[in-house]
Amino acid sequence: MYCKDSKILYNAFKKYGVKNFTFEVIDYGKNYNELEKYYIEYYNSINNGYNISPGGENPPLKIGENNFYAKHTLEQINKLKNELKNTDKSFKELAIEYKYKDDCTIKRINKGELWKDKDSKYPLRDVSNEELIDNIIYLLKNTTLTQKEIAKQLGLKRSTITMTNIGEHNRRNNEVYPIRNNTKSIIKRDEKFYNQLINYIILHPHESLLLISKKFDISHSTVCNINNGKYHRNEIYNYPLNNNII
Repeated sequence: MYCKDSKILYNAFKKYGVKNFTFEVIDYGKNYNELEKYYIEYYNSINNGYNISPGGENPPLKIGENNFYAKHTLEQINKLKNELKNTDKSFKELAIEYKYKDDCTIKRINKGELWKDKDSKYPLRDVSNEELIDNIIYLLKNTTLTQKEIAKQLGLKRSTITMTNIGEHNRRNNEVYPIRNNTKSIIKRDEKFYNQLINYIILHPHESLLLISKKFDISHSTVCNINNGKYHRNEIYNYPLNNNII
């Protein structure tokens, strides 16, 4: 792949063709900086090659918005981090808002794997709380359990379920509130539906779980939990069903 910092080598590829170049490891070791200096001098590859310095230094590591592949500015990422810490927006909602293809990148930023700030404590948001909210919403939407029964099953207070149901706590922007009421019918899906969903996930490894959830008219969190074997688990399958996407 062309990189603006490799213009000399890139121009050589264009002039002579990549097929006329070979790539091989000529040595290796922990003292790689010293080895690099030795071989650049040995082969005189500054004058008779494509090296532009005597070597011996680690290549510059470009991070944050200076990274060649960065899609956001530091200001945008700081805003995202603030929302992770101070709002109830789900990872999926933040992924959509910041134009990521799924919530995988949001989770990595939350854990400090990307755009890490030495002054912040990670994870920025308690992930277990995020999963718990997903479970409450799933049970409200897809079961006939009473709110008292849901609270007992999840080890919570009944009031937590009630406040989540009406959107007073743990509110998600993509949900319609109340999630469940006395006249609201609950969508009941049989095992055949879930078997079809599981087979679709397995047979479409490059399709995002978000897109699959839309096709099957089911929540993204439910599809993620099925993919990970948390719901409708079948021991004949290896989990996650799809290793390529979140």
